[in-house]
Amino acid sequence: MRIVLFSTLFLCVTLLSSCTLLFNVYIRNTTKNQVIVDVSLLRANEWKMLPNSVKTADRIIEFRGNYRKFFETTEYVDWVSPMHFQMKLNSNSTLDLSDMAGNFFNGYPKKNVRVVILSQNKSDTLINGRNDFRRDRFLYKSRVSKPILYYDIK
Repeated sequence: MRIVLFSTLFLCVTLLSSCTLLFNVYIRNTTKNQVIVDVSLLRANEWKMLPNSVKTADRIIEFRGNYRKFFETTEYVDWVSPMHFQMKLNSNSTLDLSDMAGNFFNGYPKKNVRVVILSQNKSDTLINGRNDFRRDRFLYKSRVSKPILYYDIK
């Protein structure tokens, strides 16, 4: 009986500790001004295909129910150089950051990118490479299918 209990406990701990969760990551522009999301690829060889477009929603998404249906608009990114692109985010809209910065595993970016928000003489660095992620600036929402991280521009 003890052996079965310990074996079951060992399997549960082993399986749960090896789980990798994919996160959906978003930026919401809650201001009345347009902002620029500036992305630099620190290692282009990590990308199989470079991003050309981003899914956006023309509203501030409240992450409940079937919220993905509101991401109807596709905006194209402006390439500044082979490793650097930008995208303008309109006021009161939401952007799917995973399209620009790659997938997030267990709440951290998988790709080496730098993401900076530029707005009215201010800049805010959200990600500065894989190991320098400002997790404290993102809000977390638990979902059954995929957890959500989002950043509100205020």
